[in-house]
Amino acid sequence: SNVKRFGGNFQASWEAFDWLTIREDIGVDTYTDSRKEKVNSRTAAEPTGFTSDQTINRTEVNSTFDATVQRGITEDLSVEVILGNNISWRNYEWDYIEGTGIGVRDFFNIGNFSTTSQSAFNQTQSLIAAFGKATFNYSDYLYLTVTGRNDWSSTLPEGERSYFYPSSTLSFVFTDALEGTFDDTPINFGKVRFNVSQVGSDTDPYSLQTIYNQA
Repeated sequence: SNVKRFGGNFQASWEAFDWLTIREDIGVDTYTDSRKEKVNSRTAAEPTGFTSDQTINRTEVNSTFDATVQRGITEDLSVEVILGNNISWRNYEWDYIEGTGIGVRDFFNIGNFSTTSQSAFNQTQSLIAAFGKATFNYSDYLYLTVTGRNDWSSTLPEGERSYFYPSSTLSFVFTDALEGTFDDTPINFGKVRFNVSQVGSDTDPYSLQTIYNQA
């Protein structure tokens, strides 16, 4: 097996104002895996000889952009809002060829085999998402976080490729809210948290229909 891999990442951040930060993160990961199998003739397993060439190519690109706003609403209440989008693209290619009936021993070029067969497979998947998150902070002991994300997936049926999933979380740090109440107790930090969420996901490429192959 001969694997060649390349990966790279680019990140940039810009503080446009003291209350606004903009970020971009792009990553690329790609590799090629070449495999070859050789079996000479006059062996028990393959009396006429055998060879195979297999190549796997996989590429993944991810990009995330977001903008963060942090503002004070009152003296005790502040808010942080994050808005952004994510783009993900994946491609997978598989090529395979095998041959039997070697002509010249020890020469494993596929052209040196009398019978060959070939298979190939390719799949591409893309996902685009828009997301938002808002966190309200009251006096550093009461927090309310609301999130929402909408995905558009290429693997879902046309007209049904969009799906939305929200969540909300309420956290209460009672040891900070009731300062001094727990000074003479073993409790030095305490928090209660409530969460409600909905989960969404797509499916693998080419998984919408059942295909039957002839035996």
